[in-house]
Amino acid sequence: MNYERVGAFGLMFSETAALDLQIKLSYNKKIIVTNLNDMKQEKFIEEAGEDTLLIIFSDPGY
Repeated sequence: MNYERVGAFGLMFSETAALDLQIKLSYNKKIIVTNLNDMKQEKFIEEAGEDTLLIIFSDPGY
């Protein structure tokens, strides 16, 4: 599927997984958004529409 906007986020250790995904996808010219600042994360999520894919990483996996 195609999405205009893709964001990947996580807290603490999950944040590393989001950053790793961003870096690996950028090697293939696939750009996604990830922010370390939790206020910027919230803003991105609040502005998400049907054209946005959100990937949320969590430490416990749920």
